Amino acid sequence: MKTKILSGNELIIQGGLEAGFSLYTGYPGSPLADYFNILHEAKQEFKKAGIHVVLANSEANAAAMASGAKQAGRDVCVGMKSMGLHVASDALSVGNFSNPGTGGVVIVVGDDPWSISTSTPADSRYLFKHLHIPFFCPATPQELKDSMKWALQLSKETSVYVGIILTTFMAEGGGRVETHEQKILDQKLVMVDP
Repeated sequence: MKTKILSGNELIIQGGLEAGFSLYTGYPGSPLADYFNILHEAKQEFKKAGIHVVLANSEANAAAMASGAKQAGRDVCVGMKSMGLHVASDALSVGNFSNPGTGGVVIVVGDDPWSISTSTPADSRYLFKHLHIPFFCPATPQELKDSMKWALQLSKETSVYVGIILTTFMAEGGGRVETHEQKILDQKLVMVDP
């Protein structure tokens, strides 16, 4: 265990590495724009560890990728801003209720309730409730990092997508956290019979 100081966007990735996601996807937008920059910079290093980083054409496309990866038994982290959750809602709803795969899906949404970096304030809790997706609202940097693992475990145990909501202050802020080792992933290829 090590102590590190990380931004909120870095905490999402650190928590994901400890949890064991095989795919990071989504569509960039504030306050999670830096999350995608960090993933892009580490893309080749992640590839060696069996982790795929894919910038989707839209949030709905990312949700569709998550559904396919779940069917293949792979764990997925999908990141987007609050307005993107609306764009992805149809695909998330269908995937959440009809997808029998064994992989877990965690949807990380960055809310900007004070319109600091986006034009529309949002509170994604209501849309997650409407989509029947349980969610975490971490209050500290340590909870943000740890909730990545908690959300993935809940998703795998229930076969339901799980959300994590963080605000602009949490995403662009950060703090001191206790970190653990990166989970080693199974890199063998999986065939999915559609």
